[in-house]
Amino acid sequence: MPARVDAGGADEGRSDRKRRVILEAATDLFLRNGYLGTSMDEVASVAGVSKQTVYKHFSDKEGLFQELVLATIDQVGEPFYEALPSLEDTDDVEEDLRALARGLIRIVMRPRLLQLRRLVIAEAGRFPELSGPYLGQKPPGPTPEIFAPGIISTGRFERDVAMSPGGDEMYFGASGPGYLYTTVLATRLVNGRWTEPEIVPHLDDPRHLNLEPALSPDGSRLFFLSTRPNAAAGAARNQDIWVMTKTADGWSEPENLGAPVNTDLAEYFPSITRDNTIYFTREEPGSRVSHIWRARLAGGRYQAAEKLPAQVNSGRSQFNAFIAPDESYLIVPVDGRDDSIGGCDYYVVFRTPDDRWSEPINLGPTVNSEGSQEFSPYVSPDGKYFFYMATRLDRPERLSYQLIRDLHGRPRNGNADIYWVDAGVVTSLRSKAVFK
Repeated sequence: MPARVDAGGADEGRSDRKRRVILEAATDLFLRNGYLGTSMDEVASVAGVSKQTVYKHFSDKEGLFQELVLATIDQVGEPFYEALPSLEDTDDVEEDLRALARGLIRIVMRPRLLQLRRLVIAEAGRFPELSGPYLGQKPPGPTPEIFAPGIISTGRFERDVAMSPGGDEMYFGASGPGYLYTTVLATRLVNGRWTEPEIVPHLDDPRHLNLEPALSPDGSRLFFLSTRPNAAAGAARNQDIWVMTKTADGWSEPENLGAPVNTDLAEYFPSITRDNTIYFTREEPGSRVSHIWRARLAGGRYQAAEKLPAQVNSGRSQFNAFIAPDESYLIVPVDGRDDSIGGCDYYVVFRTPDDRWSEPINLGPTVNSEGSQEFSPYVSPDGKYFFYMATRLDRPERLSYQLIRDLHGRPRNGNADIYWVDAGVVTSLRSKAVFK
């Protein structure tokens, strides 16, 4: 049958025979239980072989599924291609082509093949099975790479990374065209597998902008930007920093962080240190010029916010700064500096224990680029990787309708993508830090 491997012949070896039996068992199980409902243990049991034998032939369930699909395609195509040479000697090409087409239709319309086709179509939109740290992605070296292309970085506009202390939760921002719709998504490592990203509870109202997640050092509080009205204070809609607390039932209702962090100005992009100091951006009255501020926590309350010195606020406008958990350095996007590569570049400013700041250092062409927007930095809790947002574009030699249609569903199409790189591109610059 089309969905099965050939029965084999007398010269079929023992290994080939086991492979064929495994594929037959897997086909039956996938068609009956679906992809998610089939396990490698079941395949081994139905095939009458050990689990080790199954893994000897197929490294994982995905590879097994791909193999049976490819085997089916071969079986469908073989009769068609074998009949083609006979057309060279035909006296009635049209009739023989019709006969060939009828035969192909009979094959592809067999019930078992239709079942497999429906299964493949259903699996095409399924979130892939991912395991291991960082969604199972291969860690980058000193050259930046798109993080989880097609999974997290889809080409639709993703930015703003935050991770739990243990690395088993990842949060990121997602936006529609022109920031018409914005929210925060989360994926979690559950039973060894990463879940499909879902909107964080309470952040699904399309009337409000919700972005820029930041977790407290212990992962118990989630800070974020929101434009929802502050009903408790009777305040009008504004860009403020909000917070949720993790409970046994999930995230609590959001609460406005309040004064002295939030004011009637715009405050956003929180970043939290180990002692719960909050660094954030505040816009100046009557303009879009912004600066980096911080407020320390004492006695359970934030103290008066302070604007950071000129080493941090060194350009025409600066915003969306990430502070290292130990406050040893700060990564800040700065607009309007003479040494910038693009319009807005990432800079690192180092800090000493006595609160002196170095002169800002441009992260260079490895990270920054001409003609790209870059304004959302983050370093993983283990300090190994620097994540950042950039709007890069792969320019084709020629345009086509197919290319334009496909651009919306892949990274490097001019929308925001999330990149990652070895954090050494940041920390190695400390030797160049100048303190005045």
